[in-house]
Amino acid sequence: MKIRNGVREMRIVVTGASGRIGREVVRELAAHDYEVIATDRVRATAPLPAGVAFVEADTTDFGAVIGVLTYRGTKPDAVIHLAAIPSPTGHAPEVVFATNVLSTYHIVEAIATLDIPKLIDTSSINWLGMDFAYRPWWPSYLPVDEQHPHQAQDPYALSKYIGEQAAEMLHNRAGTEVISIRPPFVVVVENWPTVVQRVHERPLSFAKTIWSYIDVRDLAVAYRKALETHITGHESFFVVADDAIATVPIAELAPQVDADLGKRAHALTGMQSGVSNAKAKQTLGWQPERSWRDFDHGQNHR
Repeated sequence: MKIRNGVREMRIVVTGASGRIGREVVRELAAHDYEVIATDRVRATAPLPAGVAFVEADTTDFGAVIGVLTYRGTKPDAVIHLAAIPSPTGHAPEVVFATNVLSTYHIVEAIATLDIPKLIDTSSINWLGMDFAYRPWWPSYLPVDEQHPHQAQDPYALSKYIGEQAAEMLHNRAGTEVISIRPPFVVVVENWPTVVQRVHERPLSFAKTIWSYIDVRDLAVAYRKALETHITGHESFFVVADDAIATVPIAELAPQVDADLGKRAHALTGMQSGVSNAKAKQTLGWQPERSWRDFDHGQNHR
């Protein structure tokens, strides 16, 4: 337990802490006086912030999860679960599905067993099931919000759907406060030059996320805001930038991808994203601060 200015710091366990999102979440929490226990199967090459403890653990091993969540005899105030295979590519389908589902189940089971009051789970825009679909489909309306139904066709999207169902089960079983974060295309700082080039050269390549994206630093803030927001039950949130990752409005790009998507894009104005972040703003008090245009040094720099 850590005490700062006479106040106990909240202890947060972050799984998947060595990943591209996990590293930024750990930094964000450490900078805001949280006691952070970072865990992953491997340690990140970059040094951890001062005061952050690292525990090597595989979340597909239930005993290892219990060990992390009782590190030094103290359970955390909340868990941020990021550990997962982040896409269905590069691994066999059954490995993607089994790893992600078992990992989430172990976290949920351990939280219920130990009576930990809060979970921030990591879902995905691919909860919808568009990005890796075998039979392409498009949203029934734009902008997409949290009420839009899913249509999973691949192991990754299915694992994220089941992960949110597991989060719902956790609340039903233990009354745990649960928030599921659904990131879109996530960009780390060092990748912005490549991404900006792609925006100009291959604008239609962002269609499967309906031209939504987020800077990893803004996403990390959303995780912290989720920790600091009290809800009752389980809620899911799309955490996306305000604008579309495009040089022209989606209304001009969507018809080039699919006629029906083009018709639905008429509901969008200006450079509006195809995915709504209104719920995250209203409930979490979160506000994205970065746009891809901040990194574009060409004619479209704002």
